Amino acid sequence: MAELLKSGDLQRHIVNVLQPTYARRYHAMISAIEKYLVPLDVQLPQAWREVVGGYFIWLTLPPPLLADEVAIEARQDKNLIIGPGPLFGVYGDADEVGLKDKVRLCFSWEEEELLPEGIQRLSRVIRAMQNEQLAGHGAKERCTRSNKSVGLDDLR
Repeated sequence: MAELLKSGDLQRHIVNVLQPTYARRYHAMISAIEKYLVPLDVQLPQAWREVVGGYFIWLTLPPPLLADEVAIEARQDKNLIIGPGPLFGVYGDADEVGLKDKVRLCFSWEEEELLPEGIQRLSRVIRAMQNEQLAGHGAKERCTRSNKSVGLDDLR
């Protein structure tokens, strides 16, 4: 490690390989979010997005959708893992920071070409849940309709 730091190879790898790779993945995901999720009233909290960092994008779900329910449905129906906001809250403080309608999506793990497909699958989940809400069906009916039961603890 000392040699990597001393030689500058690590810094060059970060600047020349990692940053451009993550930037492309970020922009691929943002583009897909704008195409598939924004029309469903999903919101990007960082509206201007000129300066970004990290490996995740946070989204706000349209009411009355809840992050825990969307995460369960996404995993159960579309084999898609997303981070429900309450999973990232401080114990006893989750209600105060408003994470019940937030989801966290990771763009650093999957290959760039798979990100739009994942967002499109998430849009299908959200659209189906919105349609079920309009039809008057609740989350319990949704989560128990298959033979296998998936709970929030399975996502952790």
